[in-house]
Amino acid sequence: MNNSGEKQFNITWIINIIVIFVFACTISLPWVFAHRSSEPRVSSAENRMLKTYPSIKDDDGKINKNYISDYEEWLSDNLRGRQIIVPVYSMMQQKLFGRIVKNDIVEGKDHWLFTRSEEMLATYSHTDIPDEAMIDHYVSLFEGLNDILKQRNIRFYYFPCYDKVSIYPEYYTPGVFADGDCSRADIFINALETNTDIKVVDPKPALLSAKSENADIPLYFKSFDSNHWNWKGASIGYEVLMNEIDSDCAEDIRILKEDDYEIYNTEVCADIYGYKYPYPELIPEATLKSAEASEVPIESIKEPGIELGDSYTHEYVNPLAENDIRILLINDSFVRMFLKDNIAESFAHTLSVNLTKLENLETVIDEYDPDIVVLENTEFTFLQVMEYLEKFE
Repeated sequence: MNNSGEKQFNITWIINIIVIFVFACTISLPWVFAHRSSEPRVSSAENRMLKTYPSIKDDDGKINKNYISDYEEWLSDNLRGRQIIVPVYSMMQQKLFGRIVKNDIVEGKDHWLFTRSEEMLATYSHTDIPDEAMIDHYVSLFEGLNDILKQRNIRFYYFPCYDKVSIYPEYYTPGVFADGDCSRADIFINALETNTDIKVVDPKPALLSAKSENADIPLYFKSFDSNHWNWKGASIGYEVLMNEIDSDCAEDIRILKEDDYEIYNTEVCADIYGYKYPYPELIPEATLKSAEASEVPIESIKEPGIELGDSYTHEYVNPLAENDIRILLINDSFVRMFLKDNIAESFAHTLSVNLTKLENLETVIDEYDPDIVVLENTEFTFLQVMEYLEKFE
């Protein structure tokens, strides 16, 4: 080989080495600079726990067959600068393509945002309609619960709440069609009202009436929250529930009115992985002028045999109440986030627990000894309620 050929070979060899080195650095730098904290980290933008470094062996001491996918998820979650990259990517997707990158949210008409899930899609499209056997089973479970509470002289109220897709279906994402107007919730609630003496406190008629009378005041969040009612919608549900309870009470209970609140509007917008959704909304908010109930520390209600002391458990005492009523609220977020504090203003003692406590209800009742039990759940948790009641049986 002549000198020029050798020189050309050496240059090519050097270039190849450089390319290999740069490529190796490129694929290694994310790993080198990734977060390696042994403690789980939280992404405030995504509102979730980030992946921890995977183990080669699983809990049984065997080889982790999912190691490669676990490793990829860990690396994706723990890249340096991710807290900057994620909101920038979210912004670019929305601005350039009108795409919401958050997997649990879908954009509807007029920039309404809804929860994206199989359960919510079924709730909207009415593809989850139960058969007669399921309806009968559902009714029998509630009758069993009602009978047990009757035997203990406890008044029982069932308070079904509704997902945003049921109150504002006209704003749901285009291209998805509903099969008729009757939902699973409508069928279950009608069966309870028709075939049992259970007190069903249904806020849907009042919500639809208020929506019809003043369409300019939404009762649910348009985009800030993908499923919940806002203060206005919650106040309607509160009024329907409290009026029903009051009609059965021999003792005086305080029912809050609009005059009891400082009511104001606040401009908010949804946070999508750190990027502010560019369609803010004015939401009604309210603060009680004079709150009489106070919350008892969680530690005071931890009892042997059942763990009540979680972040979804709240107990209140109200020494100024004109009654000695003890009320137990079994609920999900529609009551826990929006109504429990207000309900506590009406009773001497209030305990609010999550739906998961249904399977241990007798233990909770033995410990708390309520006069009233209110069970609330939203539409997509109907089947969960059935599962809990089956365990309770």
